[in-house]
Amino acid sequence: MKNQRIYIAGSIHSPNEINLAAEALRELGFNNLVLPHEFFTGINTEGFTPPDYMKPCIKEVSDCDLVLTLDGFERDEVATAAVTVARMLQKRIVLAFKFITDNKPKEENHSSAA
Repeated sequence: MKNQRIYIAGSIHSPNEINLAAEALRELGFNNLVLPHEFFTGINTEGFTPPDYMKPCIKEVSDCDLVLTLDGFERDEVATAAVTVARMLQKRIVLAFKFITDNKPKEENHSSAA
């Protein structure tokens, strides 16, 4: 399960949120992560339209086992398209917060609830 390929669906224009989720996932042992904003590192995206951003995202979603959604993903056209593709491909889609919380060691879950 920890080796599954996980796509984090969030705004590529808000990489900090995606990076925070990725950090939490790595701390839990999930290292095969797809961070959509990293597709465009070092590329001049001036003049890019949503379809320009969507193309690599759609391919990566199709290769993933699981898609995690960040709060507010639906306000981002590219993230919404990625989740729509995931649904069409019958990929498992889970709220990132829920997935992270559910995968924390049990003692860590109980201590935070006290």
